[in-house]
Amino acid sequence: MANSPIFWNFDNQPTMPSRSSLDFDDELLLLGTVSLQCIVILAAYALVDFDFFLTVDEVRRRRRRIPRCALTSPRYSSFQTLLASRNEQAYITVTGLDVATFSDLLVRFEPLYKRYSPYTVNGKIVPLRHEQGTRGGRPRSLDAAGCLGLVLCYSRTRGSLFSLQLMYGVTHSVLLVFLKFGIRLLYKVLKEDEGAQVRIPSPEKIQEYKEIIRANYPALDGAWCVMDGLKLLIQKPGDDGVQNGYYNSWLHDHFVSCVYVFVPSGHIVAQTLNNPGSWHDSLCALNGNLYGTLAEVFERDGGKCVVDSAFSQKRCRFLIKSGKETVGESVARRRVREQATAMRQAVEWAMRAVQGSFPRLKDRFLFLDGSDDRRIFLHLISMLLNYRTSYVGLNQLKSTFYPVFDYVGDNVLDVFN
Repeated sequence: MANSPIFWNFDNQPTMPSRSSLDFDDELLLLGTVSLQCIVILAAYALVDFDFFLTVDEVRRRRRRIPRCALTSPRYSSFQTLLASRNEQAYITVTGLDVATFSDLLVRFEPLYKRYSPYTVNGKIVPLRHEQGTRGGRPRSLDAAGCLGLVLCYSRTRGSLFSLQLMYGVTHSVLLVFLKFGIRLLYKVLKEDEGAQVRIPSPEKIQEYKEIIRANYPALDGAWCVMDGLKLLIQKPGDDGVQNGYYNSWLHDHFVSCVYVFVPSGHIVAQTLNNPGSWHDSLCALNGNLYGTLAEVFERDGGKCVVDSAFSQKRCRFLIKSGKETVGESVARRRVREQATAMRQAVEWAMRAVQGSFPRLKDRFLFLDGSDDRRIFLHLISMLLNYRTSYVGLNQLKSTFYPVFDYVGDNVLDVFN
């Protein structure tokens, strides 16, 4: 009996033997076999997606997507109506750009759109076989203006993508293809635009920024920029080691850390992006070589950066820190500290410009999107902010330090009479 603990009846079905016919070793063997089968079954269930157990209709009812039959044609979509209106308010609300700026950007975007294909196997953009575009193939669902508008509108909204489906008249899968394609094309266009580039300004510009800050805060001698960090939510990684890097125990969530350097004109002149959320702002600045960049400006032009208590001043002579009053603080030091704290309001305006102009940053990033995709999108947001500030001018930091008055006669106050 030890060699055959399971019997078969006349219907060829396995039956369990009676307890009296089994010894202790047989019971252990049988228990181990059943336990192993249960483990295998549970592991199989864990690996199988929940949709596997649903019918086709049940899967469709649970997906937050709009099918083709419920959408209008992209040629008659809401965005095409907006384009045809040429209304400044509508353009700025949806794309963040006015009519003239959007048209100028489209002139440089369209040749790339016609030269490359969004449909690739390895995810990389490849040139089309025909230089004239999609000649001989199926026409694209979106034209160049629609693709550019999709990227801009995506950055200006948040939440599910079905609202963009209604606005552009394309299915969810097509929307994702053109969104990824458009982000890379726009990234390439803006990298070559001087008004959008993230770079250290010329010595003449730095001197201009120093004079503007000194006119408002006389004690901040040499200050030309402000720096602060921003944490963006990200999906919890599956790997424990990676998860530990993105988890911030102070905020009790998973983040991506970014540090930006702003100037009084509202532009981003230096940055470090896509750092693990567990890193301190000072560590991000050190790892992203922001300290080294600001040190070069300090050695060349004597420019200093206003920061909060999160950054290290002991080894960085080019930083002016705000903070609380210290024991034995001199009158001069107190004045510098108080004006540095007031100047810190500028970076709050700048961060508001980043998150307010691009609400997509408030959504939780998907970890599966990949580090490169996330880095490209974050860099694109910075360049879009600079581009918008340079050519549209809607930036609170710029409006504060570069006020524009409408003169009436010889006295500006006449405008209020």
